[in-house]
Formats: sequence, C-alpha cells, structure tokens
Amino acid sequence: MQLKGQERSPGELLVGGGGLTFLLTMVLPWFSAGDVTRRGLSFWITGILPLLLLAVVVGSVWLDGRLALPLRLAAQRLPVDLATAQQVLAWGATLLVLVRLAFGATYESINPEGSPLAVDLDQQPGIYLAVFAAAAVGVGLVLKAWDLGRAEEGSPEGPPAS
Repeated sequence: MQLKGQERSPGELLVGGGGLTFLLTMVLPWFSAGDVTRRGLSFWITGILPLLLLAVVVGSVWLDGRLALPLRLAAQRLPVDLATAQQVLAWGATLLVLVRLAFGATYESINPEGSPLAVDLDQQPGIYLAVFAAAAVGVGLVLKAWDLGRAEEGSPEGPPAS
C-alpha cells in the first residue's frame, strides 16, 4: 500500500500514461478505406487481448499489488518473479499490436451482384499510437525495475549533502 505523500516513480508514471493512452486508442480508427473503419476494439487477438494484458499489468503496478494476485500466483508456478511476468505481458501485448500493424486489415463483404469483395484497409494514426502506448508500458516497467535496482544498491538519488 502506498503511503500518503509518497510520489510515483517515473517508470510507474510511464506505465500509467501508456496504459491510459492505449485504452484511448482502442476507440480511434486503426484502419479505414472509404466508409469502412476498423478500430482497436474490432480485433480480438491483436486489439482486445493486448488491452486485457496491459490492464492487468497497469493494475498490478498502480494498485500496489491488489490486482497483482493472479500474476503472483502465476509467477509462483513459473521460474520468474512478478516484475518479469509484468514485462513479458507488456512486451507480448506490444508484439501483438505490431503484428496487426505489419499484416494490416482486410474488409470482406458481398457485392450487390453476389460475388465476394475484399478491400485492403489503409493504416490510420490510431494503430501507430497504440504501438507507442503499449511500448511505453514496457519501457516504464524497465525504468521501474532500474529504479528499484538502484535503490537496492543504496545509491543516492540526489547530490551528496554537504
């Protein structure tokens, strides 16, 4: 539990900001062509699954372990600690969104004549912002781990007192 007056580390702020930005990108257009638009919520494996993964990671970082219980239980069965499990989930979510960016999206429907129609959709800024937001969560976790490592070594955070 975080104490009153204790500030968040830059890594934790980056995790929270990246998670919130990714949530917002889910309603932005990722792909479109003409009047057809696909948003992040249109894709199950490369849209909604990364959202759920990042929600677990951000929740476990920001809620001080209250949502970390599933990750801790999983980490007990695996040869990794909680921080490693968080990073695997965050970078996995980033990879899934990158896969969607690399392979794009296609809109399939039926012509009025009855023949199938497939249209490749163009990338929109929302997919790029989603990649950067997911990567920001991963980078924030790396910064958080680096800050914790420095704190455990006992290195001072500021200049030495005179």
